[in-house]
Amino acid sequence: MDSLSLFHANHGICRSYFRLALGYSNFSRQTVIRLSVGYTLLLIPAQLLNATERTDWLWRDLVALLDRLFISLDQFIRNQPVNDPLFSFQLLRLAYWIIGLSAGYWLTRHRNFLNVVLPSALAILTVQAFDSVESNMFGDWLFLSLHLCSCRADVLSSKSFLLEKNSFPDFG
Repeated sequence: MDSLSLFHANHGICRSYFRLALGYSNFSRQTVIRLSVGYTLLLIPAQLLNATERTDWLWRDLVALLDRLFISLDQFIRNQPVNDPLFSFQLLRLAYWIIGLSAGYWLTRHRNFLNVVLPSALAILTVQAFDSVESNMFGDWLFLSLHLCSCRADVLSSKSFLLEKNSFPDFG
């Protein structure tokens, strides 16, 4: 496994913990939004720098990356074709990051299953509708969301079981 894919795997695990920690925290909603924006502004450019050619100067690399993204954004706003795959990749990454962040927050803070499942379902269906390659993303999503729902129901029923002070039967 090369260092870039290892970085992405470790970053994915850190993102999951970050989402859950924000949901379990006692921070206000404004503080959670500020922390999320700060995390996004810090780590997204770090990941994008790994996808571009590096020089010895970090500042030059950041300026070149931002210049590349702003040129693509200008083309996008002017309704011209954008030939930079990094720009479209970044738009998708940002959209999925926001969906994942809000899903983790809503699941842990508010325990609202529909606010977790519906935005990701719309994103997956949108991508799958315009994808030329036949994939089974929706089936995988459906399986994982049903698994999440059953785990949540199991936790809730076990909590109510323990709160009713029922004892386990003695089979011994």
